[in-house]
Amino acid sequence: MIIFDKILDIFSKKKYLYIILIVAVWLVIIFFFSKNNLNNPNFWFDESGQFWMAKGLNHYSLEI
Repeated sequence: MIIFDKILDIFSKKKYLYIILIVAVWLVIIFFFSKNNLNNPNFWFDESGQFWMAKGLNHYSLEI
């Protein structure tokens, strides 16, 4: 029964609440850092440029 009690302590509700709180805080932080970049068209232009340059092409060029 000692092992069973230790398992219950590991999966206690308080520990899950702390984990949920930490994940929620990180999600809020990620949201605040990314909200400006996701609306920025220059960000998407640069990322699409990386895709085309990997194919050896320029922005908005036709595929070979």
